[in-house]
Amino acid sequence: MARPTRYPREWHWPNGAKIAVSVGLALEDFRYKSQVTTETAASKVNHFSLSFGDYGWKTGIWRLMDLMDEFDVKANMTVNGRAAERHPDVVAEVAKAGHEIAGHGWENDVLMSDDDPEAERREIQRCTKVLTDAA
Repeated sequence: MARPTRYPREWHWPNGAKIAVSVGLALEDFRYKSQVTTETAASKVNHFSLSFGDYGWKTGIWRLMDLMDEFDVKANMTVNGRAAERHPDVVAEVAKAGHEIAGHGWENDVLMSDDDPEAERREIQRCTKVLTDAA
């Protein structure tokens, strides 16, 4: 009797490949500060931090797309609504190159309240519209 397995079937990758790679990238935009911050008040705009975040749409995305083209790799690009609204040409190029666009909220440094389902629904609809229009 065959030994039971937790896997429902045998998996084989195309062309006998031994490994699969999933590339996930983020195209983000911020209201107050990006991932790199300096000491500022919580509600004060940190222009240094925002300029660091701007690297993504100005330069980073193009370098990454060139690299992915070189290796014939497609990525899943999580894009927030603010980035798609401010940089629709970038999102359009990402989609045109065959990468998947996935929604990632409206802006990365402003969190939604988790106790207002209707507001969350409106934000999802807003993001879906701007991402669809841009892509």
